[in-house]
Amino acid sequence: MPIVHLVLFKFRHECFERINSQTGAVVARIRRLPGVLTVSMGENYTTRSLGYTHALTVTFVSKEAEAAYQVHAEHVDIRDNIFRPLQQDVPDRVLAMDYEAEILSNE
Repeated sequence: MPIVHLVLFKFRHECFERINSQTGAVVARIRRLPGVLTVSMGENYTTRSLGYTHALTVTFVSKEAEAAYQVHAEHVDIRDNIFRPLQQDVPDRVLAMDYEAEILSNE
């Protein structure tokens, strides 16, 4: 069963332009990792996000693929060198969850 990895971020507002300009490159880097089915990332546009500004969703083929992703050098580099520097001094800066997904299609 596919696994969905959902991450909500709180980035400092002065960093929005920088993170938004890097979204395409980040998604492309994650998409190339083993076991990744889909990737999406974007900026929130509603008022109901409780302060979370951006979201990342990655769908994996299995729990094992998601676990391998967590320690993969590419993921660690993105997390530590792109995301975290843009979240300094932000309380509750990340909310993440992973779940088994029942994926339905209109096809």
